Amino acid sequence: NLSSIMGFDGASGNQVWATKRPVPNSWATPIIINTGNRDEIITNGNPYVIAYDPNNGKEYWRVKCLSGDIAPSPIYADGLVFVTNIYATLAGIKPGGQGDVTSTNIVWSADSGLPDIVSPLSDGKLVYLQETYGFMTCYDAKTGKIVWEHDFAETFKASPSLVGDKVYTITEDGVMIIFKSDIEFKEIARYELGEKTECTPAFTDGRIYIRGKENLYCIGNR
Repeated sequence: NLSSIMGFDGASGNQVWATKRPVPNSWATPIIINTGNRDEIITNGNPYVIAYDPNNGKEYWRVKCLSGDIAPSPIYADGLVFVTNIYATLAGIKPGGQGDVTSTNIVWSADSGLPDIVSPLSDGKLVYLQETYGFMTCYDAKTGKIVWEHDFAETFKASPSLVGDKVYTITEDGVMIIFKSDIEFKEIARYELGEKTECTPAFTDGRIYIRGKENLYCIGNR
């Protein structure tokens, strides 16, 4: 079955537009980016990454580079859209195009460390891929070259988060691992939640919110 994308009025909840998509349903969450000239909704599906106009749902551009049941969401950093999925690719795509830009707008692509669940992360200089079973690959965001690799030997369902210059990634067993976003891997700390989790933590106002299997945790100063 093919999927659809819809736009709703934020004040009234009324549907403003709906667009049928040439791809099946996916688990990936769309993002909205600003290219400097316009806003674009970026979506992942098999086999296309598609950008839409948020105002009316009209398609701007598409790139054919994905396959399988898509779970990792797209991200945007330093002028590039990054998309990935296991058995497919990691692609850095220049947005702002029109029509099918597969042959022109893929700046680079790579095929090591591809995740099946976890979304990628970037600080604009580096791109991080976290496999479910613990292997992390760090890429140079401009060239696509591997900078470092590290095996945590843990299971991950939650996506890593960037807070300041530090990366926070939490294992399925509830162990939060913190390291600096840098060209060399160096673990700073790790803390045990004491409960399993598959959810990406939320960070706001100096606090960390983590949904465990049984409880919701707020970590920070009182």
